[in-house]
This record gives sequence, C-alpha cells and structure tokens, in this order.
Amino acid sequence: MNEVDKIRVQAHFSRSLSTYRQAAQVQSAMADALMAALAEVTPRRDFPRILELGCGDGLLSTRIEEQLRYQQLTLVDIVPACAAYHSQRRNASFLAGDMEDMALPAADLVMAGAALQWARDLPALLRRIGSALAPDGMLAFSSFGPENLREIKALTGRSLAYLSMSELITMLEMANFAVLCAREQHSVMTFSTPLAVLRHLRETGVNGVRAERPWTRQALRNFTERYQEQFSLADGQLPLTYHPLWIVAQKRRADGGGCAAAVVARGPMWPCP
Repeated sequence: MNEVDKIRVQAHFSRSLSTYRQAAQVQSAMADALMAALAEVTPRRDFPRILELGCGDGLLSTRIEEQLRYQQLTLVDIVPACAAYHSQRRNASFLAGDMEDMALPAADLVMAGAALQWARDLPALLRRIGSALAPDGMLAFSSFGPENLREIKALTGRSLAYLSMSELITMLEMANFAVLCAREQHSVMTFSTPLAVLRHLRETGVNGVRAERPWTRQALRNFTERYQEQFSLADGQLPLTYHPLWIVAQKRRADGGGCAAAVVARGPMWPCP
C-alpha cells in the first residue's frame, strides 16, 4: 500500500495547474515516449473507447487526440478544475474523482501519464482496469521508479513508495496482463539553488506524500545547506533525478491465450523501433 494523502494530492495539483505545463519537461517527454512505445508494439491506431486516468491539463490527452482514432475519449482526474482544459476536445467527456474509487467505464485502451504511482492500492486498481478493458484491450502507462527524486528522499526521508520495473511487471501479470514493452531511464535536471528545486516541485504539484511536520525556517535552512553539501556538481549546479518508466501491456484472453513476452530495456527516452 502506498501512503498517499489524496486530499493533499488534489490540493497540490489544483495549485499547480497554471504552472504545470511549463515546468513538467520530464512528464512531457514521458508522454511522447509512451505514445512511441504504443506505436512500437502495435500498428493499431483505432481504439473506439479510450480511457485516460489522471489526465491533468492534457499533456497526454493532446497526443491521444492527435495520434489515435476513437469514438469516445473519457478523461479522469481528481482535480475538478482540469475539466476546463478539455472542454473543446473531440468526442471527449471529463469525470472528476479518484480513479481508485469510481466505476471505470468500458474501454479498448486505458492510458495514464505519470498518474498510477499515486494509487494507494495499485494491484486492486490494475484488476479494475482489466475488468473495464475489452478482450485483448490494452493498457499503456508511464510512471516513476525507485530512484525518482532520490535527492529529496535522502534529505527529507519522504517519498512515495515507487515500484521497480520488476515489481510492476509482476503486478501486471498477477492482474492478467501480458507486458509487451517495458522501458526505464534516469533523467537528471539541474537547478541553481535548492529553493529553485523546491519551486520546480511545487510548480509540478508532485508532493503528495504525507508530511510528518510542516516546513519551518530552520528546516528550510538545513535542507538548503545539506542539498548543497551533498549534491552540488562541479559547476555548482544542483541535480534532481527523475526515474521515468513506461509500460505497454495487453489484457490476456479468457482462454489464457498469450501475448508477446516482456521486453525490458534501459534505453533512450524515446523508444527505438
């Protein structure tokens, strides 16, 4: 179980809506990588019913609209204000709510861009996604691995319980999925000061971990000093590590029919054909 404060998640992403698109360079690249991975494993472009979980302001939604053919696109997000970013989308409807609590509509393809790591009970959510998918339906999602934001975890002790690639693949197989493509990478952003790092995190809304205590002036000073002491690069810049990963899987048929075996690679952000 992941220790996620959903009220905190909703509040942080609500506040970051106006800044997310500009600050979320890694998440934008992940959306491109996910679409490329889907195209790599299947030539199919026509999915009548598509469900996107955690649509946010539409980083992935726009790519779905531009690159796939569908009759109905259902967009889900815990932040009701996200609806305004999707009002003009083709054949699209928006559902506000927690993806773990709502009834998921039937779909031929389920996609999620950097969203499933917020699930408290991912195995249960994967089973529910499988139930919503049509026979041979597909699940394509990006997430983050255990090294994500490792500098923040080292200094504060706070982090989501990010899952490794092997753990995710095992969960998918237990939920009756066959993994078609699985890739991961480490991506490092650099900042001039620790405060710039914190500003970036605030602008992307990523801090939904339960905090044992609020920031104090002394705690912020200690964080700043320790960040510079432990992580400063030769040029004085400060790194922030992202550990993106993306997976494309297919629901197994009721007769147990197989799909391609998992292909796990540590490759470029954009998968090679």
